[in-house]
Amino acid sequence: MSVVLPCLDEAGSVGRCVTAALDALRGAGVDGEVVVVDNGSTDGSPQLAADAGARIVHEARRGYGSALRAGFEAASGEIVVMADADLTYDFAKIPLLLAPISRDEADMVLGSRLGSATRETMPFLHRFVGTPAITFLTARACGRRVVGDSQSGFRAFRREAVLGLELQSTGMELATEMLIRAARGGLRIAEVETGYGPRVGESKLSTFSDGWRHLQLILLLAPDLLLVGPGAVLFALGLGLLGLNFAFPTGVDVGSLRWQP
Repeated sequence: MSVVLPCLDEAGSVGRCVTAALDALRGAGVDGEVVVVDNGSTDGSPQLAADAGARIVHEARRGYGSALRAGFEAASGEIVVMADADLTYDFAKIPLLLAPISRDEADMVLGSRLGSATRETMPFLHRFVGTPAITFLTARACGRRVVGDSQSGFRAFRREAVLGLELQSTGMELATEMLIRAARGGLRIAEVETGYGPRVGESKLSTFSDGWRHLQLILLLAPDLLLVGPGAVLFALGLGLLGLNFAFPTGVDVGSLRWQP
């Protein structure tokens, strides 16, 4: 199997992440590799990752999604675990992610963060507003609620199944695209609690611009959310006003005013 870590200037943590991932694989008796996808680091992160035992892949196209997609392509394992290189995810929980796939109960497993997230590990706006809102809209786009934390970047999946989804996203919205395409493609999706720790280094997430990219993607993949429901409401309103016009052709008294349909 392969552990894929996107990396952009994570010198303070990437080496420890690679070591923790390799230790987790060995502890679980799994033969695997760690693939670190460098996305243009200037702080020596690739060399630190290589020294820790990772295979380095370079992706010139910037963006979280671009880096992950390059890592999925380069991975040699049938099962891929994706995570971040900032120590927010506990690599010792990799066996928990793999278990449902090993039992042939799921094709993709997400590690939920919300149950153990704190003020120190996740900003209030992300924890109680952004993530729940995007998760709700993602569930609507999937046709059902598939997970409780759609934005977790700690996932395990069958590589060929995800490559078959033909993912296109270049940014953080890849997490949402994976879920929607997987659910609509009939993949079995599961979720386990894996926790969430404080980040080492500077976050690359932009709350509002990345949130807007998620919303754009959801509406692109599920246009019925914006068109069918609101369109039906406006259509019914139009019919009602048309009927009112026929019933009261001279107008309707609204207090001291008269409204003419």
